[in-house]
Amino acid sequence: MNKLPLIDSHAHLEELEDLSESLREAKTAGVRGIIAVGMNIESNKRVLQITKENKGYVYPALGYHPWKIREEKV
Repeated sequence: MNKLPLIDSHAHLEELEDLSESLREAKTAGVRGIIAVGMNIESNKRVLQITKENKGYVYPALGYHPWKIREEKV
């Protein structure tokens, strides 16, 4: 087990097929916290839900990836 506190500072948790298992594996590996990042409205909403369900372990970083920003067509 890692003796230094380890925090995953950039994780797209909303993209994982088995989030529960992935979080369990991270904890077992010694990860003390995860910063979940969003990149558009849908992923930001999911990140907020994940952080609500995993308080004290997963923290949100909301935003928009430049590739996801598009001008509306008129």
